[in-house]
Amino acid sequence: MPQFQIEKVAFSHREEALHSHDYCELLYFSSGSADIHYEHGPLHAACHQMALISPHTPHYVTGEDAAQGYICHLPFLPKDIPVNQIIEDLPEHEMEALFEIMNTLYHQNEIIYSNTIFNQFLLLLRDIASHSHRSVAPPEVAKIINLIDANYTDPSFSIGFAFSSQHLSGDYLRILFKRTTGQSPQGYLIARRIQHACSLLALTGHSGAAIKEIAYQSGFSDPLYFSKSFRKQMNMTPSEYRQAHGYSKYESAERE
Repeated sequence: MPQFQIEKVAFSHREEALHSHDYCELLYFSSGSADIHYEHGPLHAACHQMALISPHTPHYVTGEDAAQGYICHLPFLPKDIPVNQIIEDLPEHEMEALFEIMNTLYHQNEIIYSNTIFNQFLLLLRDIASHSHRSVAPPEVAKIINLIDANYTDPSFSIGFAFSSQHLSGDYLRILFKRTTGQSPQGYLIARRIQHACSLLALTGHSGAAIKEIAYQSGFSDPLYFSKSFRKQMNMTPSEYRQAHGYSKYESAERE
């Protein structure tokens, strides 16, 4: 599996041949602007914008106005984050700050800490995508999102409970939710729980909880269902994710 890498770069104005990778490539533009060229045409990115390029997608980048920024190689394709599209940073440029921290730690060989920051970076990136949905969501969808965000760590919480607060049919709400966010209400709930599990796996340290305890703390009542959902969402098991964030294989096996 390709490993996480990050580099601070200056984007050249010269045209190149289209190329692709077997990993995800995340571009962040901290100054200037750039065009990301795909087979179907260019996509313009301004300062404090980013783009996630999916694996095996032919592309190249040309910079303008002394464009600089970061290139990240991601070992898996994060779910619930739009690919091959422009993503706006938050007004306070929080993503840029995390890129800078990750870059510094990575090149100081502080792998454990850079991976922990990387996990927080992914959570923030997903939150940016979530908030962009929420800002244009109909009130019914916004209310469901808010209920999920406030209760997803409770194993007894369900989409049925969220729907019960609305005076509309469940089928209509599911259609409206998916049309607005691109995913089902249940899919959004599971994604939030998996995000929380990722944070716990990365941040609990070498004395971290057992995988089944992480499942319960993340809102899953069934550890087996948690492991299956985690693998589907993250393309790796919880143990593999934990190992990638500084745990040894022996320690992870002991806790399973």
